[in-house]
Amino acid sequence: MRTDRYNALRRRLRLTLPEVSAATGYSLGYVSRWGHSGSSAIEPPAVAIERLAVLLRARALDDLAYSDGRAA
Repeated sequence: MRTDRYNALRRRLRLTLPEVSAATGYSLGYVSRWGHSGSSAIEPPAVAIERLAVLLRARALDDLAYSDGRAA
């Protein structure tokens, strides 16, 4: 379940693995094992998914502010 949510967030945010690593605070080696079906795959931590969801909300708010002409 968390893997599906992680993959969906990563697609919507269009993040590379290094960007996911920076956004979540987890190492690139650990992040690279999330979200695939190989034998070394692991489920991403819930806190990492929440951090990506917060990033998505922040981007949406920035886009809204920009489209309303409130951007600096």
